[in-house]
Amino acid sequence: MSQKLCVVFPGRRYSCDRSLLYYPSCYLQRRGFEMIYLHYDADRETKDMIPLSENFAAAYKETEKVLADIDFAKYDEIIFLSKSLGTVVASQYGADHHIDHLTHIYFTPVDRMLPFIKENDLIFAARTDSYMENTTAKLSHFPHAHILDIDSHSMEDREDELHSLKIMEEVMKILQEFYK
Repeated sequence: MSQKLCVVFPGRRYSCDRSLLYYPSCYLQRRGFEMIYLHYDADRETKDMIPLSENFAAAYKETEKVLADIDFAKYDEIIFLSKSLGTVVASQYGADHHIDHLTHIYFTPVDRMLPFIKENDLIFAARTDSYMENTTAKLSHFPHAHILDIDSHSMEDREDELHSLKIMEEVMKILQEFYK
């Protein structure tokens, strides 16, 4: 049996137990992935005015600490599941550590991580996102990029919960098809 690992990189004020990370995590765990959930500095989560560069630095430092003893070479398949700021941390960490057999699942990526996207990465983005202008133009050339019918960085519709659930259903169908 192959060894599989999934590391979950939350976003800024978007924890691992929120829908875009929670349901994919459940699915991957059922598929036999060992799960590691990162929880960055709690202070960063509550202070809204900290510049993103400081958020990234603190999150990256915490990631280095938590993953320091992981022997990535023992795994046949590795997924970094990330949201927003977490997409930057995950992509930078993967590049810095030259991890083999790594696939990213990016939710609402931000501009800073665009140079790290590989052909086999799965990307979910909102049609309009306050953290990435021209989302469609920047992402549509990637073979596994999915621009969803929502105008929100959280990919939630605060005016229509049923629409939010439909978005989540679409995400899960795409994810399950990708990992058949």
